[in-house]
Amino acid sequence: MIILELIILYTILTLKIISMKNMNKPKKISEKVIFENPWRKVLLKEVKNKLGVSSIYPSTTHSGEKFATMIIPITKNKEIVYCKEWRIGIEDFVYNFPFGIKEKGISFEDNAKKEMKEETGCVSNNIFYLGESIFANYDDTIVKYFVALDCEIGENNLGDFEFLEVMKSNKELFEENIKSGLINCPVTISCYTLAKLNLFL
Repeated sequence: MIILELIILYTILTLKIISMKNMNKPKKISEKVIFENPWRKVLLKEVKNKLGVSSIYPSTTHSGEKFATMIIPITKNKEIVYCKEWRIGIEDFVYNFPFGIKEKGISFEDNAKKEMKEETGCVSNNIFYLGESIFANYDDTIVKYFVALDCEIGENNLGDFEFLEVMKSNKELFEENIKSGLINCPVTISCYTLAKLNLFL
């Protein structure tokens, strides 16, 4: 009886997956740039659904590369290093790991190492790739995640418009801050989760 129930459950799940794969995507009719600077573009995209109904949606993208990197620095003492950084979107501080748009001509790993050094002063030769995710539903950026082990902390090198404080904590406190909502940046939580699932934490 149990085997039969498992077979039925497997069949239902398989049919659902097939159904999702066969869903018709809305068709993009047009797009236009309504704002652009050296870093970002804001677009308006017109799409038509399977019923032929058109809608217009805002979307954002980067002016250069469509990829970004985020890296979680971990010291030899197993301390997690992160940043308390002011962000214009929410006009407040958020807690996140070193993050930056990929520069042309360098690898994802080197981009992550560069951002880590600039924002936290951390350096490490033990860098591991964790995975990737989208940045947000209305943004086409793909974020590549890394972890840096045995980090040594030096001086950071911030840009003129970067306002941040370097923080350290153990993983227990970091997780409590996620649970409490103090740490609520989605890509930061994704990066931490991937590091934990890959047994680096």
